[in-house]
Amino acid sequence: MLVGAAAGQNSDWASQLRRELAGVPGLVETTSRFGAAGRLAWQAGGREIAHLHAAPFVDLRLPREARKAIATDPRWVRGAGRSDWIECRMESPEDMRFVATLIRRLATATPRRRP
Repeated sequence: MLVGAAAGQNSDWASQLRRELAGVPGLVETTSRFGAAGRLAWQAGGREIAHLHAAPFVDLRLPREARKAIATDPRWVRGAGRSDWIECRMESPEDMRFVATLIRRLATATPRRRP
């Protein structure tokens, strides 16, 4: 069952995103350690790289170079801080596919954390 941001109008996108990401090597679906309990999230390399936020947003942990590459994309909500986390609007099938593509890339590029 999806909870938090996945409830209501965003549940269709969340369900589609889950299907798009199922089976991606190195990507683990989990619950977020940030924000509301039960928030859907994904981890790679032992660290959280994405989670659903308040509808219709998804938070992604993007390294600086990846943020620069998409800096002009209107789907991004730019924060004031220096955080690796950036919010992305997910309001259409194209947005969902865009987010899924970024999460796949993050999953393959995230090094495994040292124990």
